[in-house]
Amino acid sequence: MEKQLICKTKDIPETITRKEFITKFFQTEPNTYYKNNHLQCEGGKNRSFTDLLNLTKDRFEKTSLEAII
Repeated sequence: MEKQLICKTKDIPETITRKEFITKFFQTEPNTYYKNNHLQCEGGKNRSFTDLLNLTKDRFEKTSLEAII
């Protein structure tokens, strides 16, 4: 089951492409949250490919693991 993860737009503003989102994510290393706004992981921590995939899918629904890698 996929985790419903988000990265708040105040931390990473809307982006046009997945690549731009992932680049900004790695540059800022923000906090991440579950959809219910509970903290999932503090900023500055390493994230799994699965977390990165789920975060990217929140903004770009048609994202695959291959697209992330």
